[in-house]
Amino acid sequence: MEAKVEEAKVEEAKVEEAKVEEAKVEEATDALHSFSIKTRLQQLRIEERPESTSGELLSIDLRGVLDMTQLAKLRKAKQERCAVSSMVEQDSCLFSLSHEDGLTWSDRLRRRQRFDTQVLGTKDLTTRKCLSGREAAKQHEHRLQQALRKLPAGGGPCRERLAIFSEVFDDVCDGSPVFGSVLREIKTEYDLYMKSLLFSQSPLQDKSACTPFGASTEARKLKDAARQVLLLEQEARSSLEENDSIRREYEDAQAKALVDQKEDGRGSESCDTGQRDEVAFSEVKQCELSSIAQVEAKRQQVWKVWNEVQSLQKDIRETMVSTVTTSALENCIRDSEEEILNLAASNVLLLKTNKDLEQNVSTFLKVSEETKTRAWEKIRTTLNGHD
Repeated sequence: MEAKVEEAKVEEAKVEEAKVEEAKVEEATDALHSFSIKTRLQQLRIEERPESTSGELLSIDLRGVLDMTQLAKLRKAKQERCAVSSMVEQDSCLFSLSHEDGLTWSDRLRRRQRFDTQVLGTKDLTTRKCLSGREAAKQHEHRLQQALRKLPAGGGPCRERLAIFSEVFDDVCDGSPVFGSVLREIKTEYDLYMKSLLFSQSPLQDKSACTPFGASTEARKLKDAARQVLLLEQEARSSLEENDSIRREYEDAQAKALVDQKEDGRGSESCDTGQRDEVAFSEVKQCELSSIAQVEAKRQQVWKVWNEVQSLQKDIRETMVSTVTTSALENCIRDSEEEILNLAASNVLLLKTNKDLEQNVSTFLKVSEETKTRAWEKIRTTLNGHD
C-alpha cells in the first residue's frame, strides 16, 4: 500500500510539473504574439506618421498619449530620410521617441536574442535537449542496442531481454513530460500482462526454453544418415540409367551388324564383321559388368547405412532418455535425499527424547529394576501391537 501511495504522489508531482510547463509555454507564446503585434503596429505608425512644418518629428505613444520625457536629441537626420518638402537648416536636429526610431539590423538581432534568452529560454531547452526529440530517441535506441549485445546469443524467449525493454520504456516515460502519464499507464498494463503470462508458464517449458540448441545430437545423426541414404539412392538410380543406355546402344549396334551381314554376302566381309561384332560385344560386356558391379556395391552401402539407422533408432527407443526427463528425475532424487536426511535427524532426536523420558519415569516411580524392565516391555509390546 505504501508503495502505491508513493507512486500516486510521484505521478501527481509529474502531472503538476507538466501543467506548470504548459503554463510557461502558453505565457511565452502570448508574449511572442503581443511582441510581434506591437512591433508591426509600431512600424506602420512610423511609416504613416505626419511631419511637422518646422522640421520636428513628433510621434504619439501606442496608447495615444505624448510623453515629453521620452524625447531625446538624436543625430542629424538627412533630408532623404525626413522626406520634407521644406529645406531644413544645416545644424537643425529632429526629436522623436527613442523606441520609435528606425531600427537597424543589429538592433533587431539584439532584440531577438534578448527575447530568446529572457522569454523563450532556448539555451536552457537545448542544454536539456527538450527541443530535439530525435536525439532522445537515438540515445534510447543506442542504450537498448548496447544492453541487448551484452546478452548471450541464444534463440528462444529470455526474461532478461524483457527486463531490458521494460527499463528502456521506463526511461522513455520519464523523459516525455507531455505523454509521460499515458505511457506510464500503458507500461503498467503491459507489465501486468507479461507477469501473468510468465506465472502461467510451466517449469518444464522454462527448462526446455533454457536448454541449449545443440542438445539433440541423436536427431542430427539420424538426419545425416537419412541424407546419406538419399544420396546413395540417387547414385544407384544414375548408375541404373547409365546401364540402360549402354544396353540400348549395344542392341542398336547388334541390329546394325545383322543388317550389314544380310546385305553383304561375301565371306571375308562377314568374317571381318563377325570379328568386329565380337570385339564390340566384349567391350560392351565389360562395361555392363563394371556398371553392374558398381550398382551392387552401392546397394550394399545402402543396406549398411539402413541397418545402422535401424540400430540407432532401437538404441534411442530402448536406452536413451530425453534431457528434460533426466533433469526432472535428478531433481526428484535430490528432494527425496533431503527428505531422508531430515527424517534421519528427526529419528535421532526422537531416540534421545525417548531415553530422557525413560530416565525421568524411572526416577519418579522408584521401583526395582525388574519391575521397571517388565513395565517397559509391556509398554513396547502394546505400542507395537497398535502399530
